Amino acid sequence: MIWARTGAWRSLIDVLQTTAEALYASLARTELSELRAPQRQEITMLWSSPPQRERLPYVILIDELDVLEFLAWSATYLDEYLPLTGLTRVITPSQLEMLAVSSDSFDLSKKEDAWVGGILGETLCGAGPEGVRAVSLRACMDTCLFAVGRAHCLGYFSHPMNKADLLSERVNVVSTRWQQLQKVGSTHQRAGGSSVESVARILVALSYPQVSLEASKPDERVVLDACREVLRDKGIRTSTFHKLLHSAGVPGSLDVRPFMAATTREEKFTLYEVIMASLREFGSSGDLVASFLAGYLLSRVAPGSLEHVEAIHAYPAMMPGALVFYGVCAGLDNELALQSRMGSLGRRVMRELTFEEILFQRPRCDLAFEELIVLLNAPKPWKILQGANPGVLTVEMAPGIVTTIEWPAMGFGSEQSNRGRDGGRRQAHQTEYPQLKLFGHDQNDHDERSLEQIAMQLHAIADELELQGERNSGRKNRKGVLRKR
Repeated sequence: MIWARTGAWRSLIDVLQTTAEALYASLARTELSELRAPQRQEITMLWSSPPQRERLPYVILIDELDVLEFLAWSATYLDEYLPLTGLTRVITPSQLEMLAVSSDSFDLSKKEDAWVGGILGETLCGAGPEGVRAVSLRACMDTCLFAVGRAHCLGYFSHPMNKADLLSERVNVVSTRWQQLQKVGSTHQRAGGSSVESVARILVALSYPQVSLEASKPDERVVLDACREVLRDKGIRTSTFHKLLHSAGVPGSLDVRPFMAATTREEKFTLYEVIMASLREFGSSGDLVASFLAGYLLSRVAPGSLEHVEAIHAYPAMMPGALVFYGVCAGLDNELALQSRMGSLGRRVMRELTFEEILFQRPRCDLAFEELIVLLNAPKPWKILQGANPGVLTVEMAPGIVTTIEWPAMGFGSEQSNRGRDGGRRQAHQTEYPQLKLFGHDQNDHDERSLEQIAMQLHAIADELELQGERNSGRKNRKGVLRKR
């Protein structure tokens, strides 16, 4: 049983200003299954219990085409509640349906360590010379694979999932938003990239035996079949090995039987170097299949561990794919082995990955992706956007999927960070927020167009911060963050 009230956007102001008794009298008791989708220019406010002292609804349901316009409206007329999506969920009917049925985490049985290994591998790509010692839980949770894995656990990819193009489309929505946020708020580039997206699609497809991958991505299909073989047989057959080498451009004369028969670490590592030399000489070192082979072969040296990370760094052209595949293959081969290593870091990663998302709870973020886009159009967004932790913002890319970005107001303004920003100041505050569509719809074109706008906006903010310094620190603008039309 829930309590609901539907009305125009203005009704949210009425709710926040009325008494608890009057508000309770205006609410309707209903079930989630009986809710109707709000019309355009309309919202449905939801509470899990009768509102008393706290009148702000737990969930605001809105038509997907109105999301950004509504957040712009709330930023103008509800500036005391900014950012609104850090206090309440603003979601669409399709997202509500997904969250309502995802109380039980998606089953990752026999694939948990593959996800953990891939996440650790992606994290290690940005760990620098300190390697494993520099990996933290926060760094793991900020990876692209963690974002996709979290969406997988919440059921974003499960209904329905019987077509390769549908799988790719849904995974791409998550990875695209993750990459956008890195461009918006990071002073250094995290791993990401097309190879990590390919790994994400392969890992998701492992949960759906009836699904292959798009015919337009033959390398992904070959690697997916090999991963399924590793999962099923704890290794790949000689025939599969030769197929992979052929796909990577290595001549068929290379004999892999000694590697397959090797028993000691020394033998395996020596033969690993031989095969890697052939990959570098004959194959395309940046190829997905070559990266998979590099990761798989190294995972056989010390199964179920990441003890030889430094060996991958000798082949920078294969990064980050080889390192990510190293972790994936180590996890596919030895169930739960990776979770017990590195101080049980993998167990904590899995805990966060499968964390149960409760619909009627306050968000665990500073703001949502859509509101970030809107507030970047504010005259001085660094005054509005203050994260719970200094120097970062926690952004919800979609309900339940959270990552952090470096917020420029805390770290930009240096001479190095301002290079290449000529003209950015002239563009300040001229960005128009795009009409992004949400999950299940094609919004990549809108997203890509908004990237450069957002980046330019942030560069302009950094320039203005450096110029103004403390000059404006005592001023306070309470007239709303967007100009009224």
